[in-house]
Amino acid sequence: MRIAEKLYRLFFPFLTCCSCARQAVCTDECLCPACAQELAEVSLRMFIRSGHEVWVCAPYTGAAAGLVRRLKFHADREAGRIIGKFCIKAYRNIGRTYDLIAPAPLSRKRLRIRGFNQCVLFGKMISNACGVPLQPRALYRVRDVKSQHELGWRERFENADHAFAAREALVRGKTVLFLDDVFTSGATSDDCVRALLQAGAARVDVLCFALAQQADARPRQHAASNGQAIKD
Repeated sequence: MRIAEKLYRLFFPFLTCCSCARQAVCTDECLCPACAQELAEVSLRMFIRSGHEVWVCAPYTGAAAGLVRRLKFHADREAGRIIGKFCIKAYRNIGRTYDLIAPAPLSRKRLRIRGFNQCVLFGKMISNACGVPLQPRALYRVRDVKSQHELGWRERFENADHAFAAREALVRGKTVLFLDDVFTSGATSDDCVRALLQAGAARVDVLCFALAQQADARPRQHAASNGQAIKD
């Protein structure tokens, strides 16, 4: 986030929408009325992929996509706080408890540039609100990979293939909720789920804030999906 924008947000915190960034009178969630209304209408969706559940809060369009971009490319933590609130509601609506949350690990380069791992940010909010332990060290990268958003479909799977590993001492015998921001091709979540199961996790499901329109929500084995309003 630019210095001038930081100062503006400091003195006028509710005049800049965290999604569209237009100068508008905003709600107490730091959203303009249009973005707030759009996000109020999203519904929680679940589909089965290779035997595990994948839960998503919103489509990666409009206001939801704006929040993700503000968080990831402008380091806007207020946008992250809003996303985290949606993840808390989603966790409560899933109706299942997990032994721990495993956030997607960030590369050292990205962590240095951004200053934080956005998935750890969401995970801390869920952990504090719902009492499920957060384990940021459950997953780690075994090799450097290119940024997924720069790659085509096939390249995403090649890029993420066996790029992650899990610490057996932390996940063996545990039910794990893998947490990420956006589900696009499924390459990252597939490899992280594989790593967790190979390390002995008893069950692994996935929670992502947004589902990209072109996302490969097709299962590797069988499918089931639904849509339900995200209740407070």
